[in-house]
Amino acid sequence: MKSISGLFVVAIISCTTYKVESTTILYGPEFATVMVPITCTSIGYDLIGLKKKKVTDQAFLKKLADEVEELEVDNMHSLSTKSVDVRLKCYINYKHKTDTLCLGAFSGTILNGVLMTDNEELLELIKAHVYVEEE
Repeated sequence: MKSISGLFVVAIISCTTYKVESTTILYGPEFATVMVPITCTSIGYDLIGLKKKKVTDQAFLKKLADEVEELEVDNMHSLSTKSVDVRLKCYINYKHKTDTLCLGAFSGTILNGVLMTDNEELLELIKAHVYVEEE
């Protein structure tokens, strides 16, 4: 009986990270050209041809959560010194909170208003999910 209760405690401790329930991705044409950089707040009205996709696929959400969890604050730059031309905006929905992730077409990562170091795997994961599936 002790080994079963011990296993139960380990299972609870290992589930301390939040489970992503869904994500909504806002994105425009893959190779759109604009005159001024698009910000995380202006993507909804500055990017022509904006599309919206809700994702509930658990395999994708698990990969997304893993990559977001690896993000680190960019201590070398700030949003006042580094411009991010946002092309993808994700609302990552958990049971009791929502994170906002904004990504540039090739570089630039902002999580909840904080500049993070770039994660190419995260960018490619999201781009592949929205652009490859459209073809």
